[in-house]
Amino acid sequence: MLSKLYIENVAVIDKMTVDFRPGFSVLTGETGAGKSIIIDALNMVLGERASKDLIRTGNNSAFVSALFDMFSTDVITELSTYGIEIDENGELLIERQISTDGKNTCRINGRPVTTGILREIGKFLVNIHGQHDNQSLLDPEKHLSFLDRFAVTDELLSSFQDAYKNTGEIKKQINALKLDEHEKARRLDMLRYQINEINAASLKANEDIELGEQKKRVRNAEKISSALSMAYEMLYERDDSAAALIETSKNELSGIASFSREINDAYLKLGEISFELEEVTDTIRT
Repeated sequence: MLSKLYIENVAVIDKMTVDFRPGFSVLTGETGAGKSIIIDALNMVLGERASKDLIRTGNNSAFVSALFDMFSTDVITELSTYGIEIDENGELLIERQISTDGKNTCRINGRPVTTGILREIGKFLVNIHGQHDNQSLLDPEKHLSFLDRFAVTDELLSSFQDAYKNTGEIKKQINALKLDEHEKARRLDMLRYQINEINAASLKANEDIELGEQKKRVRNAEKISSALSMAYEMLYERDDSAAALIETSKNELSGIASFSREINDAYLKLGEISFELEEVTDTIRT
């Protein structure tokens, strides 16, 4: 139920608060007294299109708030879809401000929302009856809801909705299992072809890693060849190659190795180095 309506800077209204009590309320007055302004303000806070012309002359914005303290289960359900809850006092405060620069600010219980959400919530809060129009009674989508509420079928309706949802899920599962024979045959042919392709490839464990390394070598073949050639030349082919220098050093030490254990150890170590260098050189040449 609408319990309080606050209007500020709307049309000719500066500030006004209307308190509604339980029971039947009537807005009366002569033509031009401002009844339609109150309806326009109520429509505005419920998310209807609001023109900047509604803003009181000389002001930059207009503000309307509506406080509700009684709701149907439809309102609570609709609010939950947007993550909005009734406050601890069991009340719902809707606010909207429009500005001359076109900005719109809408809130429900302090939470920012769009005008679209206000419209969806507003459909469940207020019915405005005119001479020839009605917001809900003429909407065919609302007729079943009216009938269910009149018949007090909330529990039965909930059970039916659950059963209907479960039935739909089961139908989806059945349809997913109903592949026609042609589709089955096509899939079997495809799977057999793929299995044969895999078997024919004779794949081995870690073959992808080996192929990746081989691909890297092929892409860098020129760089590898140049580096290996230079290394081989420095180690073996040049007159001053590492192998030649080590051999010369060995020859120099061979004649004096018997004079000292340390010199003999150095001579033997050069022999080991010469042997290892030969293996390295063979590997590079290969």
